[in-house]
Amino acid sequence: MKKIILLAIISMVLTFPSCDSGVNKENYYSKVAELTSYETNNITEFLSADGSYREGFWGDKFVVNCTIKNTAMIASFKDVTIRVTYYSATKSVLGTEDYTIYKIFAPQSEKTVELEIKNYKDVASIGWDVLQALGA
Repeated sequence: MKKIILLAIISMVLTFPSCDSGVNKENYYSKVAELTSYETNNITEFLSADGSYREGFWGDKFVVNCTIKNTAMIASFKDVTIRVTYYSATKSVLGTEDYTIYKIFAPQSEKTVELEIKNYKDVASIGWDVLQALGA
């Protein structure tokens, strides 16, 4: 009789966690899919661009060291488009140019890329922001 009770207890202990883990695993995958969807639909919330620049040797180009940071927990991004804005000495916008960086940016990572971009007449400074990207 004790053996039957012991086997019943062991069977219950082994059965309940496996049923529960199936539910937990399903819930986990659901939450991961939900978070991935949120991150890929709100790219500019998770990707940022910073860095430094200098004028090229001839003055007709800028050399930009752009650091792109991905703060997403799960989503990777690729083909990040950066919008460069050119400013005058009075901070008026002289123009914008878009540049696409064909790299993959893993979650919780940052990469620095070097861009050689156009210079315009009367440019006193430039700035850049992430415009868009694709989920990888």
